[in-house]
This record gives sequence, C-alpha cells and structure tokens, in this order.
Amino acid sequence: MSFYATVIEVRSTATLETKQVASVQLKLERRGEPRRAFGGAAEILLAHPAAYFVGPVSELSRSGCFLRTGKILPVGASVDLKITHNGAEYNTSGKVVHAVSGEGVGIMFIAADPGDEELLESWLMEIMA
Repeated sequence: MSFYATVIEVRSTATLETKQVASVQLKLERRGEPRRAFGGAAEILLAHPAAYFVGPVSELSRSGCFLRTGKILPVGASVDLKITHNGAEYNTSGKVVHAVSGEGVGIMFIAADPGDEELLESWLMEIMA
C-alpha cells in the first residue's frame, strides 16, 4: 500500500510552499496481538491440496504465528498445526493469512483445546519475560 506525503515549508507568515515527496511504503499492523520472537518447531498439515510441512516458528502471538517454510501455502487455506517447544505440543486448526515467497507464511489460529490455550499463554509469558 503506498501513501503520498505532502511537505509544507513555512518561509514566512505570508508565504507557504508545498512540495510533493516520493511515495512512502508503509507496512500496516493488522494483527490484533503483537507477535514475539519464538523458537518452536511446527508441523503443518494442509488438507487441500494434501501437503505436509515442517519448519521453525519465528514469531508467536495469542492469535497466530509466522512459520519459516521453503514452500508457500495458498492464502485462505485451512491447516492443522502442531507447534512443539521444550517438549510440549500446542495443537490448533488455523488459516493461512499471509505468504511471503522465500520466507514463510502467517497463520491465524482458529480453534484449540482449553489445555492448549493454557500452554500457549505460558509460552507467551515465557518469551515476554
């Protein structure tokens, strides 16, 4: 998304000069929760087309994560996700909401068991400390 900024220089109280400056690329934060650096591993199962991926979880929040993968998953795809960290497993279903070629995918969590939610909270407390 590009935005244009206008700069107004005041040279005197009677004269204003306006200049158009180059476009500025802004990355808008659209997440409901900030993501934190994380070191877990993820297993991703994609139902259609059938695929299985493993990769590191580089960022984690209450509502989702970013996974480093060599493959791009289609935005909107439903996935089953298992994140492993320090011997514990967090299982949830999710949806691919963002894909960056050569980097990975952003996954929004959709449903997890209450016990898994408690585990996620403990991991977030650990990485925020």
